[in-house]
Amino acid sequence: MTFFTTKFWADAAERATKTVAQALLALLVVGDQALNILTVNWTQALGVAAGAGLISVLMSVVTASVTSSDSASLAVKTMPKG
Repeated sequence: MTFFTTKFWADAAERATKTVAQALLALLVVGDQALNILTVNWTQALGVAAGAGLISVLMSVVTASVTSSDSASLAVKTMPKG
């Protein structure tokens, strides 16, 4: 397992931060209170976003257990030929 490296946790933190932002934005735009920040239930919205972030981190840990790289990604980096 490669989740004991700084690179892994930096990748996982970046992914989780993006996921939290995406989930919060989706709730604000798609939710029943679309873009009305005065009436948004911020406790619920932030709770859902935090849950999405936790799932993202857990997915990164699972990814590390099935790959041999020190990244939180399943994508394989390839070098261009030439």
